[in-house]
Amino acid sequence: MKRTLSRYNECIDSSDAAVVEYRKEKEESKMVEMLKDEIAILEAKQLRLLGKDLTGLNIKELQLLEHQLNESLLAVKERKDELLMQQLEQSRVQEQRALLENETLRRQVEELRCLFPLTERVVPSFLPYHKMERKNALVDNGVKCPNLASNCANEKGYSDTTLHLGLPNDVHQKRKAPEKESISNESESEMALL
Repeated sequence: MKRTLSRYNECIDSSDAAVVEYRKEKEESKMVEMLKDEIAILEAKQLRLLGKDLTGLNIKELQLLEHQLNESLLAVKERKDELLMQQLEQSRVQEQRALLENETLRRQVEELRCLFPLTERVVPSFLPYHKMERKNALVDNGVKCPNLASNCANEKGYSDTTLHLGLPNDVHQKRKAPEKESISNESESEMALL
């Protein structure tokens, strides 16, 4: 008899556990259905806020949606203005730092100028040009160069001629002169170039 009672109690306990488990599953399935419905409602609201799927709304709901969108837009603009003001303030601080640094550097340059005075003679950034008088020495010394002769003829005016450096063409045909003559020729050619 005890055995029968114990089996009966075990059956009752197991059936109670099954009932509890069944109730839990039923509650969980209800919760899942509620969450699915809530997700569907939120997705519909999101589409409406994006301006889509407005077909089922009446005028009052559309006005409410417009009001919500206007409030959202104002909040976005306020946040944007806050960020711009923060950036502006940071830029002003950086500008002040740069101005202070420039002033410090300017003072340091002035101090260095006082320590190292400028020389009395200022070196120009260019060399002065002094026009030299041309002499007809090359023509007088018997050098026959048509370009040189025409340059000497146009001494006072401007011309489009170019300067050719080097020996005239007929010098190569002459015989080599002794050492004394070459020295005197060099001095004569140097004088002729002046």
